[in-house]
Amino acid sequence: MKSKYLSFAGFVLLAITLTVPQFGVSQTEGRGRPEFAYAVDQASNLVWGFNIQGNGALTPLAVPSFPTGNAPNGVAVDPRGRFAYVVNILDNSVSGYSIARDGTLTPVPGSPFATGSGPGWVTVDPSGRFVYVANCAALCSGAGSGNVSGYAIDKSTGSLTPVPGSPFQADDIPYAVTVDSLGEFAYVANFGSGTVSAFRIDHDSGTLAAIAPPVPTGGTLSISLALDPLERFLFVVNTGSQNVSAFAVGSDGTLTAVPGSPFATAEFTQGVAFNRSGDFVYISAGAQVLGFSVQPDGSIIPLAGSPYAAPGFLVSLTLDRAGRRIYGSTGSGVAAYTIAANGDLVSIAGEPFPAGETFFVTTAVAH
Repeated sequence: MKSKYLSFAGFVLLAITLTVPQFGVSQTEGRGRPEFAYAVDQASNLVWGFNIQGNGALTPLAVPSFPTGNAPNGVAVDPRGRFAYVVNILDNSVSGYSIARDGTLTPVPGSPFATGSGPGWVTVDPSGRFVYVANCAALCSGAGSGNVSGYAIDKSTGSLTPVPGSPFQADDIPYAVTVDSLGEFAYVANFGSGTVSAFRIDHDSGTLAAIAPPVPTGGTLSISLALDPLERFLFVVNTGSQNVSAFAVGSDGTLTAVPGSPFATAEFTQGVAFNRSGDFVYISAGAQVLGFSVQPDGSIIPLAGSPYAAPGFLVSLTLDRAGRRIYGSTGSGVAAYTIAANGDLVSIAGEPFPAGETFFVTTAVAH
């Protein structure tokens, strides 16, 4: 294993997450909604909260931090910016929080909620009705091949209830999960087997049903994934083989490898994020970000200005909800970039923004 962050309890990727509530547009776009960021600090078992300024810089909330469970590893926010969810590796749990208008976090009733063994990744479907957690089991805090837990969100309180049939079998060591914008399909990157599992989501219950057998990525140690904003392509990052796999997404949710996939990246490849139009994709690789132009067929070409320096070892990347910035998680805080018209990344003054050992990033706007 190459990454220094793949060593916790037998090769777990220590992930700490930046989050910004996910609905509407930021205050910098003139609609008056404050924009927040949340970074989970695994070393301190805290969530750090920030205001996002007009230039993308982060400043601490009046109440700067909130307790989590043991070894928080990821965070996600519902699309309306009302609730945040943090997975805790060593507690085998997910903590739920309500988000106040000033960004303050308060535990929801019943929190924390039980997961499978070693929850490493959490996502909320775009409807804000369901939460899905990838349990990386033997890679993280326990034994076994892992699975995916699904929960229904109480729209009033934010509390979680397991959906029928949960947990769901993916492949060996599921590590990351994402859902398409219509909430029809879920995709899981399987670290141990180097595959992607595709599921159809039952609209009423949130139950997952496999569309087809897991699809090989052509790489090893598949660790993260992202759909492009137009949902033409699914990209899966393979940290073991130092490449990224690209798949065309069919109308039925099936995946077909694009020509030339997988594409070479660099050592310590881990996080992935697209720009708002899907013309560019960014991949973290150690203390740098690799930038690529996405071609009509899904193949990629390095940008002329790539790679872009990072202030520390990067793990995850995310696009902010306005589609103008990329935030990255590092062991020394949060990296931040503005996306130029040609796809180049320009560092935002003041980064990295202190947040303990941050690893995983997502964004949103207050309700």
